Amino acid sequence: MQRRRLEEIERDRENARRIKELTAQLADLSDVVSRDYANAPIGDLQSWLRSQLVEDAQQATRSAFRARSAAMAVLWNLDGLHHESPNGKTCVCGRKVSDCRELRFLADCTSTLYGWEQQQLDRLKKGLECGLPREHPEMVKRNGYTTYRRVG
Repeated sequence: MQRRRLEEIERDRENARRIKELTAQLADLSDVVSRDYANAPIGDLQSWLRSQLVEDAQQATRSAFRARSAAMAVLWNLDGLHHESPNGKTCVCGRKVSDCRELRFLADCTSTLYGWEQQQLDRLKKGLECGLPREHPEMVKRNGYTTYRRVG
């Protein structure tokens, strides 16, 4: 189970790298298009090529963001089930902090997870699409169902 989560995190890192790569490629292609075709008459092929390149890069970016959000949503749900109790000695699952494998696993990614969560909350407040899981309290408020309760 932990191996699968590590693989998901690695895919998330790869997706982030790919997003950077595609963003740079989109900027390069935009420069080429504007530099080389700025004075040329715009024909059907040129218009199509421009729109297709931009559309492909945007689709790849959206896909990478969705994959990252899906992985982060799983981690967010896991964090809801495994986090330190107020006494700091046990996980809310009942095990000692030192004995909870899930809590130890999450320790390496909680700052990234909470940063992602804040970004998604900001997007939600702006009315943009976000990757928060439907069980997140803000999504529950927005959508009106209450299928999730954070333990502890």
